[in-house]
Amino acid sequence: MQEQVLSWISAQCGASMKVEAWCEDPEMNKGGLLTKSYLTYRMLLKRTGSDLIGVRHRYSEFEAVRKALKDRYYPLGIVVPQLPAKKMLGSRDQESAFVKERTQGLSLFTREVVSNPFLFNDSDWKEFMRSPSSSYSDSDGGENVGEKMLTEALRLLEPPFKFTMSTRMDGFRDELNAIEQQVVNLVKHLRNAQAIEKSLALAQEAINSSMQTWSEAETHRVKSLNGYPFECPDSIVREQERLTTTIACGFRLGLNKSMSRMHAPDYAGALLISALEGELSRIESLRELVKQHDDMVGVMGQIGMRLEKAASGKSKDSIPDLQRQLELKQNELSFYYKGFVYFTLPLCARLRTAVLRKAFSYIGATALAESCHLRSASLNFFRTMEVSPEAAVIETSRVLDQLSLKPLDEALVDYGSDKFYSSFQEREVPVLIGLFECALSGNYSSLTSHEASRLAVAAGISSTQEPSANEQAASKLAASTRFSDEESDGGLGPEAAFASLAASSAVSAPVEGAKVSEEVPRQSFTTRDSIPVFSPPQQNQDVAAYISPFAASSSLPTPPSSKQKSLLDDLMGEGEDDKGLSGSKGGVFDD
Repeated sequence: MQEQVLSWISAQCGASMKVEAWCEDPEMNKGGLLTKSYLTYRMLLKRTGSDLIGVRHRYSEFEAVRKALKDRYYPLGIVVPQLPAKKMLGSRDQESAFVKERTQGLSLFTREVVSNPFLFNDSDWKEFMRSPSSSYSDSDGGENVGEKMLTEALRLLEPPFKFTMSTRMDGFRDELNAIEQQVVNLVKHLRNAQAIEKSLALAQEAINSSMQTWSEAETHRVKSLNGYPFECPDSIVREQERLTTTIACGFRLGLNKSMSRMHAPDYAGALLISALEGELSRIESLRELVKQHDDMVGVMGQIGMRLEKAASGKSKDSIPDLQRQLELKQNELSFYYKGFVYFTLPLCARLRTAVLRKAFSYIGATALAESCHLRSASLNFFRTMEVSPEAAVIETSRVLDQLSLKPLDEALVDYGSDKFYSSFQEREVPVLIGLFECALSGNYSSLTSHEASRLAVAAGISSTQEPSANEQAASKLAASTRFSDEESDGGLGPEAAFASLAASSAVSAPVEGAKVSEEVPRQSFTTRDSIPVFSPPQQNQDVAAYISPFAASSSLPTPPSSKQKSLLDDLMGEGEDDKGLSGSKGGVFDD
């Protein structure tokens, strides 16, 4: 018989009998006038070399089969896994978090049953898994193979720890209490974190909505604040056009961040918390098994007391019967100890390890996927913004350190293959650079030229390289960025305004041999009676080059001298008797 049992166990636990089982697809069944609605769960089982078996059961049917297994195998020291919580904590909708966690809990219950060959081959379990189209049927002639094989195996084994089992059971109770306390606290904190994650997800959705609204407002409604003060076809301040891009990129980054964590509460509940609650269920099952032991010991104590009373009294005829009852209970307790020590405890240890390793592996996988998603979104954010991620990390760490906060761990940041942006050093442009010169000419192409030059220098590109098609198109567009307002200059435009100013000031041609101030650009000014005055641009002359050397080079303009400042003050009408731009009809900013 020993060889038969060993052969059977080897066959059941061999690779050729690998069994996979799980539950899925909760389905709501609507009740009638006198019946309640209920959920059913699809239970699937796949054995090596066999077809997939599928059958639907409601929760109460899982309870019934567990009770049958418990009544049969608890006296033999074999634990039967617990079912997930019966109390309905959430919605009955099949998409609710509670139902998903219950489905995962039923999967854990099913896997633990099929992992025990005695339970897996029990006749009640086989009946539970039978369906009209299933080939998984009881072909053993009505014999309960699982119970038979377990009984034969226990009969062949020697009783463990004959004189210390009582003490060891007390120690086992203490272990259960200690582990239960730790897991209960952990589940409590995880539930709190899960609720916070859900609140955080809702808050992040509100943030994303606000960012999107702001981005749309900047694009469609905000004009003057983004450099469009005079109904011109393009912004007159090229750097400020990046503000709309910045807000849009911030919105997309926040959206990707929230998307990466959107399902985190559900993941934590279905993958980790359900496994930890399965651990609590296992502890409860083992506690039930210990209670079975206590009941068996209590019955033996009652029989012993009756035997002592019969031996000391007159009813000695009942002694043989009481002795047989006591011997039978002792054999049952011996079988219980064998099953508990040789099968239940090792099997529980293996299942605990397997279940918790899988659960934490699932959480690790979700964290890896979330971090990769967020890393990709962050690098794409920096690419779109044309900002160096490395420089941003360094600068952020410096600011955090100044605020006495923990700096970022720069050594752990992986910038991937973004070599260009890793070496990109953005240079800030002084806020007034080029604005006055462009205002005088009414041509803002110089700002675009300066911006292209700044990017080229920052990227390490030679200024002698031919401009790209995009750069040429941008320059052409910026060259057309001029504005004319009938209310301010009568529709004359800047060049006509300058011509009108020259005529009203009786500006003559340059006096031959007259000395021109070295501090005043020769192409912009001439002299009359040793006083430098403004001369209008010649026909076909580039206004930006005429007004400022800044437009013709990528270097920053030289601050005006004191004589230039005095001249410009006169031109702008600071003096009471002088007629400058403010006193002429062609003043650019006159209203």
